Amino acid sequence: MVLIRPKNLPHPGPENLNTLCVSANRILKHAPIFVTDFTRPDIDPRNYYSIGRYYHPNPETADGLPWVSRDGIANPAADYGPKAAMRELARDVLQLAVAGFFIDEKYALGATERMTKWFLDCQNGMRPHLENAQMVPGVNTGRPAGIIDSHMWLNFVLATDFLNATITNNDFFDGMREWFGQYSDWLMYSSNGIAARDIGNNISAWWAAQIMAFSIFAGNRDAQIHAAVDMYKRLINERLDNAGCFFGELRRTRSLHYCLFHLNAMTLIAELANGIGIDLWNWRGVAGFGIERAFDFLAPYLSGRAAWPHTQIAAEQFPTLFSFHLAACRLGRPDLDKVNQMQSRAATFGDIMGPQWIWPK
Repeated sequence: MVLIRPKNLPHPGPENLNTLCVSANRILKHAPIFVTDFTRPDIDPRNYYSIGRYYHPNPETADGLPWVSRDGIANPAADYGPKAAMRELARDVLQLAVAGFFIDEKYALGATERMTKWFLDCQNGMRPHLENAQMVPGVNTGRPAGIIDSHMWLNFVLATDFLNATITNNDFFDGMREWFGQYSDWLMYSSNGIAARDIGNNISAWWAAQIMAFSIFAGNRDAQIHAAVDMYKRLINERLDNAGCFFGELRRTRSLHYCLFHLNAMTLIAELANGIGIDLWNWRGVAGFGIERAFDFLAPYLSGRAAWPHTQIAAEQFPTLFSFHLAACRLGRPDLDKVNQMQSRAATFGDIMGPQWIWPK
């Protein structure tokens, strides 16, 4: 268990199960995919790659190189290829794993088949690193910020909680633990991983959230777990101001989005630590406050009680927020969960941590 104890969850109800069954059957009709289904001539075919989301062809050069940054303006080309496939895989595997637990084991077997093809296949499996993530054409073949592409992989770990409660397949679980252990080592010790750790904004928070989740899942990586806990404390002490704002995100053109994105990562670190007996939910930094201050800062803006006063180039539409739900539970603050009444849609399997009915209580 990393995030969920499936056997402790209440019955999801017939409507949720019917919707889940329809989706799971649809997924099973499609063949599993490999990372090698998406290739570039300059990249090893077994390497995951993606293009920096906010980078665009240079309008001042004939060949468009080097690409230039336009923060907050997404390039549609960045949402194709392995990145889109990986997001769909994380969504589909979590759905199948949950359906396997609640409905029929065949769905769990479908989840393991898809994860095996993408991660563990001897000839086509993805290599456990993101050296070529968030590349900028004409500048580099990968950046430290590329580690953000794997934040949705938390849903693979979440899926294994359901799979462990459904099936016995030691080869699969051992293989996945080894793969994610190697990826955790890459995050910890590679030059891109170290640079991502030291950025000091949401990238560092997601570095810590991932290294915590993947190290707990893989086992026997105390150094990584301690590094994640230390980063959590460092971000509270150095990047969270007295008002409760992760102030490094305010320079972004989607500052509300990135303040929440940072908080979501910190929430996951606290929740993962809670599962192994480390209380970060109530930990307080040198200034005398902890993560609760960040929830109190964002709550008025996310509930519509106040207008966001910082740079925001477009309106944001958020799903129901697992972070505020967990904070309400762990901090004894049911008022924080009321923020979710104001969000534009319910969270789905395509969101980090999936739909609300599988969230920890």
